[in-house]
Amino acid sequence: MPVSIRGKTWYVYLVPKNSDVPQFEGKIVLKGVERPVKAVLLATGKEIPVTVNEETFSIDVPSDIRTDSLDVVAVEWK
Repeated sequence: MPVSIRGKTWYVYLVPKNSDVPQFEGKIVLKGVERPVKAVLLATGKEIPVTVNEETFSIDVPSDIRTDSLDVVAVEWK
């Protein structure tokens, strides 16, 4: 999945539900990084919980908050 970075924020681009390319599976998994401060779905402004699993962090993006457009999750770091 594509990511862009601006300052201390990563923008993760989620493929739309109705796209012809493989769809986003619903979970962003981060390895080898510090725990993010927060993750927010930009279309709604809704904060998405970050789960700690040993050496990885996962951000579950529920399908019911997704849109038919390109969704972007802003992941903020310290």
